[in-house]
Amino acid sequence: MTRRTLLSLPIAACLRGAADDDIKALVNSAAEGLRNHDGKQFLAAFDPGMKGYRELAANARGLLRDADVQASIEISSAEISSDQMNWTLDITAHDLSAGATRRQAKVTYHAERSGGKLRIVSFEPVSLFAPPHGREAWDAVSGVAMDLQMASRRAEGREDNDLPNLLGHFDRAMAGYGELQANLRALTSIWVVEPALQLTSNEGGDDRRALEIDWVMTLTNPLDGGRSLRKEDTVKCAVEKRGKGWLIVAFTPVEIFAPPGP
Repeated sequence: MTRRTLLSLPIAACLRGAADDDIKALVNSAAEGLRNHDGKQFLAAFDPGMKGYRELAANARGLLRDADVQASIEISSAEISSDQMNWTLDITAHDLSAGATRRQAKVTYHAERSGGKLRIVSFEPVSLFAPPHGREAWDAVSGVAMDLQMASRRAEGREDNDLPNLLGHFDRAMAGYGELQANLRALTSIWVVEPALQLTSNEGGDDRRALEIDWVMTLTNPLDGGRSLRKEDTVKCAVEKRGKGWLIVAFTPVEIFAPPGP
């Protein structure tokens, strides 16, 4: 009896080890499909009948259409037994304004074998494979330039006050907000502003991003014979997703909006 028990333990361990290897091979094949822009290979790891498959497939198609993806997976034997694994996606968008996104998630899943083929039959969150949101952060910052140009038309006699719309792009609790507000109010009351922005980097996750911009402004004073000058600086800002929109929560240097002296 003792001898049989001793023999059964390594056999069970081998079976568990083989099952673990099968799971790892399955998810690694899915990750390889993402890296190779092979949506068919990626989706082959999942059961088409699983809950959320349509969303998963649509997300994957959009992701591979819009970006290059490097996927890595950390999965231990303990996590396999609890149906968990850690995914990391490094996403580089084809649209330069969307930048680079690192996405990490602890995934819960379940895999079953049917007809001799192992497939994932449940997976959460399928939003892990959604297209990146970096472009939305850039749109929030470029919106500042558009509203700045509009607000500065008061210097030409425009009656509408567009300053609240401009300031609405910024978090009132951010460092330097008071100085920013005072600078923008003074600048737009005297100078007509023509901004030009060149994005140099846009990095982060789906909820917070860091942007670096070459920010150039041509300023014209209509009350001083159309005197014109140029201001430029490298702007660094942080943008966070708040509800359905994005808000600038850090911006330096705020002095770029200080009105020029006489």
